Amino acid sequence: MDYKYIEQLLDRYFDGLTSTAEEQILKIFFSQQDIPAHLEAYADIFRFAAEERAAEKLGEDFDERLMERMGMREEAPVLRVKARRISLSERLQPLGRAVAAVAIVALVGGSMHRAYVTNIIEPIERAEYADMQRNDSDADPAGQGLPQRVIDEGQKMAITVDSLGQTSQAE
Repeated sequence: MDYKYIEQLLDRYFDGLTSTAEEQILKIFFSQQDIPAHLEAYADIFRFAAEERAAEKLGEDFDERLMERMGMREEAPVLRVKARRISLSERLQPLGRAVAAVAIVALVGGSMHRAYVTNIIEPIERAEYADMQRNDSDADPAGQGLPQRVIDEGQKMAITVDSLGQTSQAE
């Protein structure tokens, strides 16, 4: 008997080009008892696939068989868990705690900033302003205020560069 068609299907099967109908033909062929000797090596592949498909079903007694293999033939205790209802206030408690923590950090940070400004920055600024006032009263016989004196001196000291690159003092 000529088995060229089966050999062609085998070649296509191993190349991954067979359809499901062609694979079914191969499974049926290799499930027979009379298989030629030169094709016998391929029979185990298709028989294995058929056996695996049959073994995939666990069956009704799967749990019992598993418990026997593990050595636990007794009934396992049934655990019952009671559901607990959580109220809205219990759900919002973590949010309230987070808000309280943020408020505490903001209050402490704000009070520390105010203390820093009041006790450190403002005294330094007052001392610098007092020093400038003392220097102004010594160096300002005309009695002009500090801002006016700075503007006047700035105008006298301004240096301009004309288009020829010569330096002149502006007044």
